[in-house]
Amino acid sequence: MVVILRLQEDALRLSVMDNGASFDASAVPPNHLGLRIMRERAEAVGARWNIYSQSGEGTQVTVTWTQPPETQGLYI
Repeated sequence: MVVILRLQEDALRLSVMDNGASFDASAVPPNHLGLRIMRERAEAVGARWNIYSQSGEGTQVTVTWTQPPETQGLYI
């Protein structure tokens, strides 16, 4: 497993990747417990999230939080 946290100019990006068996993301219902919890937590802080999973490549979950203009330059 690899975890990467990047601070870019106006965004914070967290990526978690593995090289496991992967899964067909389109076959998993959006209300699946694990996916629902990740989506709800990302939305709660105003972040976007994405899941990429490909057979033979594992899975990558990325959450990107962009600071609103009024908070840029502040430590939150």
